[in-house]
Formats: sequence, structure tokens, C-alpha cells
Amino acid sequence: MTNEFSLLLKKIDFNLSIELMKRFILLCVCLILFIVESSAQCNHTVMVTTPDTFLCSAAPIQLATATTGTIPTNTIYNWSPAAGLNDPTIPNPTASPTVSATYTYSVGVPAGNNLIANGDFEAGSTGFTSDYGTGIGGVYGLLTFAGNYTVNTNPTLAHAGFPSCTNHTVGGTNMLVVNGALNDSLAVWCQVVSVTPNTDYYFSMWVASAVVIDPAELYVQVNGQTMTPVVTLNSVTCQWQEITFIWNSGNAILANFCVRNQNELNTGNDFVIDDILLQEICVVSDSIYIGVNDTIALANTSQTICAGDSAFLSNNWQAQSGSYNDTIQSVLSGCDSLILTTQLTILPNSQANLGADFGICEGESTTLFSTLTGVTFLWNTGSTDSSITVDATGDYYVTATNTAGCQTSDTVNVSVQPIPIVTFTNDTTICFEQILELTPSTLHPVNYFWQDSSTNNTFSVTAAGTYYLTVTDALAGCVGNGSVIVTNGTPLNLALGGDTIICENIPWQISLNIPTATSFEWQDGTQSSDYFIDSEGTYSIVVSDIDNCVFTDSVTVTLEAVPDEILYLPADTTICKNSVITVRAFSSVATDYLWEGEFAYYEQNDPFDTTFLLTYPGTYSLTASNRCGGITQFLEVEEEDCGCYPFVPNGFTPNNDGVNDIFQIFSNCEIQDYQLLVFDRWGNRVFSSTDVNVGWDGTIAGQEATSGIYIWQMTYAVMNESGQLNRIIDGGDLTLVR
Repeated sequence: MTNEFSLLLKKIDFNLSIELMKRFILLCVCLILFIVESSAQCNHTVMVTTPDTFLCSAAPIQLATATTGTIPTNTIYNWSPAAGLNDPTIPNPTASPTVSATYTYSVGVPAGNNLIANGDFEAGSTGFTSDYGTGIGGVYGLLTFAGNYTVNTNPTLAHAGFPSCTNHTVGGTNMLVVNGALNDSLAVWCQVVSVTPNTDYYFSMWVASAVVIDPAELYVQVNGQTMTPVVTLNSVTCQWQEITFIWNSGNAILANFCVRNQNELNTGNDFVIDDILLQEICVVSDSIYIGVNDTIALANTSQTICAGDSAFLSNNWQAQSGSYNDTIQSVLSGCDSLILTTQLTILPNSQANLGADFGICEGESTTLFSTLTGVTFLWNTGSTDSSITVDATGDYYVTATNTAGCQTSDTVNVSVQPIPIVTFTNDTTICFEQILELTPSTLHPVNYFWQDSSTNNTFSVTAAGTYYLTVTDALAGCVGNGSVIVTNGTPLNLALGGDTIICENIPWQISLNIPTATSFEWQDGTQSSDYFIDSEGTYSIVVSDIDNCVFTDSVTVTLEAVPDEILYLPADTTICKNSVITVRAFSSVATDYLWEGEFAYYEQNDPFDTTFLLTYPGTYSLTASNRCGGITQFLEVEEEDCGCYPFVPNGFTPNNDGVNDIFQIFSNCEIQDYQLLVFDRWGNRVFSSTDVNVGWDGTIAGQEATSGIYIWQMTYAVMNESGQLNRIIDGGDLTLVR
């Protein structure tokens, strides 16, 4: 800092000190005069104990005060202005000013005599007016009707329904007792008071409900202006509550105070009033000054730098044009309150843009240049021209300097690329019904362009022909060409045939005769043109030919089993004479059947059917077969007499000796629909039975029958030799011997 600048700062700081001192002296003089004047009128003093304060930046500060003298409970505290204070109505608020300010603290105390005449009603109904009527007698006392009042010592003396309440005045007796009117335009109580202009006054009165229901709704007016919100009285009777407000007289010298009731209900709406008070408020004040970073601007300066450089301003390195402030600490306040503004200008650099890196083809050259004017150039080749010509791979850079001395540089890489060479395999063939993929090789990355305008790095060939490819170097655009001739290969006659079925006992041999084939390989790795198959499965082969074409085919083989068992065919059996037995045979894999034997072709039999009727005895055979073989089983059939011949004895001896005691029928076969009847010689029936196992025991009605000749008759049904049911009636005589 130069000596001249130092003297300037000292001068500014000195002037600032004098200005602040003037403010302080003026504030002190005003404060002393106010305190002297106020002390002469009030019985209390106040002081802001927090000293005048200077803040370097906005910050909260706790304000403290002290008050001496008589301080009643209805004291009024006020700070002005209220801006920046958390609560302007308490003695010790917190201040958070954003600008310098003087805060004045005032303490107001109601003082002096009560300006309301007969406010405690001890003088009776004097000193006030009312739109209500005075109480008259009735069933309930003086206040029988709404809209009346009286002054007495107890509400119950005015109305039988009112409670017994004591008045509010200490040592007093009277109160105003009111039966609320049905019209809220009627004033309950009014009094005109002489007042001093531009003076604050404190008003207070005490009220209580005289009934529980529908409490009164009271408010106070001064010169017709409502001063309080409507106060709904407590529904609990005889509980005194205070209504207060502060009023400023303004230009008035007379004030008409009126109490009104907003409730117009006839039920309830009754109340009492006592101790109406009006006092002048005595105010004493003190002040405090809080300064917030009073700043003084110094003369502006300027600075110029090149783009990309920076200057240290505002406590940081700056690289953008603009105004920057630096603060200098004041000796008086100790704050950075002196501001030095610097205008920073960024001069643009000359942009020597050589473009993106690129390539050139072998044998070519390129020119590097800058379109800047009014600058000087310096290339890394040593040239000072605006352009240079190059033909070799390398990094090239230039530095451009403008008239302000600002410089800029740029670099570009130039690469020399070889001409692309396209390499195919030798001309080739395309196999029958196959796709050939052409995959050329190149020395470095290129872009592809085939004869059909496709751009893939491979090409799928499906037909013979000549195929062309042009490749372009991706960096320098160098071009190369190539082609390949594709011819059709010879079709190979490979056919294993359709899926087939073979016999399980006869292997299938496949023999392939393909002269142009060079190799065979089956699914299990067998490499032969001959292959034996003896089990089920899918069999495949891959065949290569002299053109390196690959052909494949497959066949699915299913085994067919040879019948090895004939089910449901017995080894031998017996038939009754003149009867028929049906035999049904079965084999799961057989396709053909053949019955053979002496009587195999008689009557209704079909020798090729699985069902066969056995009519005659003999030896029979059945062969079940398919195309893979068969099995033969034999059946021996014998014939026997299967007739039914019941035996009837011609006598019996019912003497209980255990031998021949019962007359009954004996049979070698099953008898159906059986009935046996026994008659005496006079034709009387002595016994009957339908059970072949129940015979006659020689008694009649529980008595022994006499010895002699008896007649029997029997009916029954039996199967004949042909298996038919015949009904037979038979009879004869028998001898009972005792």
C-alpha cells in the first residue's frame, strides 16, 4: 500500500469516527433530557443496561434493561421500532438487526387518581348514565324484567333467581346488578370523562355472571369506537373477571366510555359490574444504538489479464471478468468496513484451432493452417507461416500470439496410412444347398462395401458367381479392392431312406456306395461306409466329398419282436360229448394266427382267427407269427360222457339203525327245479320235498307209517350232453319195511 493510499484510509477512518461520535453525543443528550422530564412525572425509572454496540455483520444480540420504582402488575412494556426484535412487548428481547438502528425502550405505568366517578358504585346510582331502566318490584324483586339495573350489595336482593355474590371492591359493599336487555343497542353504563390530548390511558373493569345459562357478551366503546373484543362471561356465577385495554386520547379532550351487551337472549344474560377504573399512563424511556457494518466505498481500480490466467481478488483467484470487492478493516469499529472495488477484464486469446487428428494415405501430403488474422505463428517445425505442408506421421502444433500478448496453442496428430490390401482364399466352390461365408482379411481396420452394397465384414454366398469387395481405411479414406470366384460343387447322393422297422433277431446292414466321398462318420464315431444296426434308435452320418462339402442324413430304427408266448391257450382240456368249448388265444406282437388239427376246418371255425370252437376230441396246434417269426403251441382235447342220471331206491327201512333210514334221490349232477311226492296206495300224499337233500323218514304227520307199498313221483331239470336244460318227470313204487 502506498503512502498516499494509507493517508486516504486514515482520513476516511477519522471522518467515520467523528460521525459516529456525533451520533453518540446526540443520543446521550436526548436520553438525559427525556429522563429528567420523565422522572419529574413518574414514580419509576428505566435504563437499557446493554451498551451501544457495533456488529461487523448481522447477528443476534440479547438486550437487557433495569426498572426501579413502583411497578404495578399492569405495567406496559414497549420497544420501538419492532423490526428485528423477537418480542417488542417484553423487557429483555433478542435483537437481530440487519441495518444500523436506534431502539427505544418504554415502560408505561397507570398512575394518579381514578378518572371514573363512582367507579366502585359505593355512592349508589350516581355519576353515570344508562339506556337501561331502574329496577321495579315484582315476583322476583327489583329486576323482574330484562333491560333493568340496580345498585345494591348482593344480586340476590335484586332478583330471587340471582346468586349471593360479594362485591369486588376491597372494603366496599355496592355493585351494579344488571338484567340483560333484549336489544344490544342499549348502553348498560356510560360516563363522559375529561382527558388530556395525545395521552395514553389505562381502562379496567370487573364483571361476573349472575346466572349460569346464556352468559352476557360485553364490550367497551370510547366515543363510539369499540376498544375490546366481545368478552363472553364465565358461566360460573360470582367469579370476577377483568376487562382491560389501553387507549390514546389523540386530539380529544372529552371521552365517552360505554359498556354494552351483545347478548339479546331473554333467558340468562344477567351479570354484575364493579370497580371501573381509568388512569393516565406514565411512560419513561431509554434507548440503545446498534450499528451493523457501516461500510465506506473507496475509489475503484481496474486490472486486465489474458484468458486462462487469474488474479487474486475477493480472497480468491478469479478467472472471470467482473467487479470484485476487497474489504479493509476500520480502526474504529474493528470491522472490514472499507470497500475497494476492482474491475477485472479478461482479454480473449487467439484460438489457434488445427482441428481433430486425421490420417492421409501413403504417397499423399496435407496442409495444416490457421485462419487467425492479426497474430504471429510459431510451429514446432520452426516455421512462422500461417500454414505448413506435411507428409509424415507425427504431432504438429502451433502457438499464436495476439497484439495483447495473449497466447494460445493447438496440436494435431497426422498419421500416414498404407493402402488397404484385400486378401481372399483361392477361388472356391459352394456346396449343394449350403451357404458359403466369405471372410476376407485386411491389414488394419477398414470399412467394407460389397458388390450388393452391403457393408458387413463377411458375405454369405448361396450361388456360384464372382464376388467383389471394396475396402476403405477408416482414418484416411484409403481404398483397396479384391474379388473371388465361387463355383458350384457336385451334389452328393446320400440317402439312408425313411424311418424303418427291423426284426430283433435280424441285424440291418447299411452299405453306402458313394464314389466321390472322402470320409464317413457315424453318430458313434464309426468311420465306414458299412454299418450294422441291431437296436432301436436314431442313426446319423456325416459324409465329406472331394470338394470339402459336408452332407448329413439320419434314420430312426424301431425293433419288431418275435412272438414268444401265446396267452389264454390251455395245454389240454376235456369236452362233454356233443358239446362245444370256445378257446380265445392272444399274443401282443403277433400279426397272423393258424389253427391246425384233425377237425380244425370243420363247421364254423376260421383257422386264421384267435377264437376257436372245440367240438371234437383230438390234438390241435396254434401258430402265432409276424414277419420276423412265430411260435406254435399244442392243445390235447379228450371227450367224456357228461349226462345226468339220478338214482331212486325201491325201498327203505326207517328203523333208526343208521342204514337206509331215509328215502331220498341220489344224483351225479346238479338237479334244478326239483320236487318229490310220495303217495299211499289210496292216493293220499304222505310226503313232499323241493330240496334234493331232504328225504322221507317214514312218518306221516309225526306217526310211523305202516309197512307196505308206496308210490313216488319226481320232476326235475338237468343239463343234457349238449349243455341244454331238459325237464324230466319220473315215478315208481317203493317198499317201506319195518
